[in-house]
Amino acid sequence: MVNREPQISPQTWRWLVRASQLIACAYLAARAATLPALDLDVFHLASWTLLAFEVALAWLMLPEHRRIARPLDRSAETDAHAGWYGDEPPLVDVFIPTYNEAWEVLERTIAGAKRIDYPAYRIWLLDDGVRDWLRVRARELGVGYLARELREHAKAGNLNHALGHVRALDRAPAFVCVFDADFVPQPAFLRRTVALMHDPRVGIVQTPQWFYNADPFQQALGDTAAWPDEQRFWFDYRLPALDRVGYATCCGTSCLIRVAALDAIGGFPTGSLSEDTWASLQMRGHGFLTHYLNEPLSWGLAPEGLHEYLTQRSRWLLGGLQILRLTTGERGGGSVLDRLRLAVRLWAAPISAVVLIAWLVLPALYLLTGRYIVEPSAAPLLVAALALVHADRAACLWWSGGRYGLVLYEAHCTVQAWMWLSTGIRGNLFPGRPAFAVTAKAITRTGTTIYWATLRWLLALVTLYAIAAGYALAIAPARDPVLGWWNAWHLVYGAVLLCAAIVPTIEPVQRRVHDRFIAGEPVTVATAERVVTARLRQLGAGGAIVELASPPPPGAALAITLAGLAPLAAVVKRAVGPDRIAIEFTFGSSEREALIARIYVGGRYVRLVRRWTLGRSLAALARHVTRRSRS
Repeated sequence: MVNREPQISPQTWRWLVRASQLIACAYLAARAATLPALDLDVFHLASWTLLAFEVALAWLMLPEHRRIARPLDRSAETDAHAGWYGDEPPLVDVFIPTYNEAWEVLERTIAGAKRIDYPAYRIWLLDDGVRDWLRVRARELGVGYLARELREHAKAGNLNHALGHVRALDRAPAFVCVFDADFVPQPAFLRRTVALMHDPRVGIVQTPQWFYNADPFQQALGDTAAWPDEQRFWFDYRLPALDRVGYATCCGTSCLIRVAALDAIGGFPTGSLSEDTWASLQMRGHGFLTHYLNEPLSWGLAPEGLHEYLTQRSRWLLGGLQILRLTTGERGGGSVLDRLRLAVRLWAAPISAVVLIAWLVLPALYLLTGRYIVEPSAAPLLVAALALVHADRAACLWWSGGRYGLVLYEAHCTVQAWMWLSTGIRGNLFPGRPAFAVTAKAITRTGTTIYWATLRWLLALVTLYAIAAGYALAIAPARDPVLGWWNAWHLVYGAVLLCAAIVPTIEPVQRRVHDRFIAGEPVTVATAERVVTARLRQLGAGGAIVELASPPPPGAALAITLAGLAPLAAVVKRAVGPDRIAIEFTFGSSEREALIARIYVGGRYVRLVRRWTLGRSLAALARHVTRRSRS
């Protein structure tokens, strides 16, 4: 699954970048032309302030357009340098840092790590939770276990503790490989990433993050097979494009790191919650590069609830603010423009939140008051500029190969807006070291969970829209036709965004820790009375759904045999149809590890979706709504 689409020439890429820059400038020029005369009127002041914020964001983003190049595909380079080390493969230590993850999460990662196809590597569980039961299980599985009493510097400190330990062994590693506790490596991981280390200047080889479960938006929309995960645009296009111009960064998991490069920067950096990005930046200053290999060589757990999703994004934002201060200093240095740019970068998240919320509120305020932030005579200019902006987004959907989901992308931003505002303000006004918050994974919910922290402000906007629309229809007189039509479109678009943002704030029941995957292979089912051939419909580490004629009753014991595995003991839990039963596995630890490896290693059941398509997504949404209405 190497990313080789769409095929766009270098010249086309350059024109796309220039067109995007021109569209941004045209929009700002149109906005400036629509400004009312500056006075103390609150709407006039709001109009000027909003434009100032938009100009500030454009000032940051326009230079970044230079880094939007064609994605770089390093697969051919990897093929060409496979086995560059000859008969003596360099030793790799595989680090799996863990704090409070459940065994059901860790066992998948360990099963994958033990099946890596590379001749010289060791596996280490880095337990910052100091759990005795995990020490015992690590010994039983034949993997190394390291724990520390003082948990300073969170994940970076945990990795540095392990690095110090392996350096003191009889044979020190040439490279270390890091997997978060919920990421399952695939057999080819080390062979492919070590191949790119043929160049001694390479300090880090980063690979993409793929997810085998549904994130909050995919859960809300009903089908992981139709909607790519929220990070596909970053990992499939933005990061490969940054790699082409030398700005790829480490993402903290599923990466291979040269120990000599770590030595040059004094180990994993501890000054930021984003130790991964900070490591890439420091290594770049010492002449080491970060390369990106865009191949699905591991997959893990996306945040399953909105609270976990926003906790993760808040940590990333705080880590980025820390890096900005570490790289530029509190005052920024240099000219007045340099200091101003630093101030805008530090406050970019709150500014972005204000701009997004303002444009959501303005249509309703126009209906209620008849006042807008643009002069009616210049409204056609703004309409034309916004039409160009939407055309630019549609072009982004095309050149990203369906990774940019139009309304879905704006919905992601809408959900995060309040977090951007609160976290950005807190991170700037109180820049002391924030606590490292681990993103919970494999969570269960016994009832419907409503994330009120986000839902309440979204509902406030929906209520404002309803009041404004009712007022306009019943009371308000006719107003400027161009502004009226533009405002109507804006109101409808905002309502769609708000509805898409509200859905993931209401989370359904989640009783299973183990994921279930779609299957269709034949299996053998043995009961006390007979042995029959059946068909597997769903499979997970804890149980399965089997289709067979004359199914046994609930409570019946049976053994199910999948091709290549020993018989797996199970018990019938319930009937799920006239010819289908849900079973729960009751096997021992060795059979469990073999089943987990079958499910999560090799890609037999995990479905990785790259592209967003309108038809497939609408069909998936219709199926989801139908299922929910029936239940």
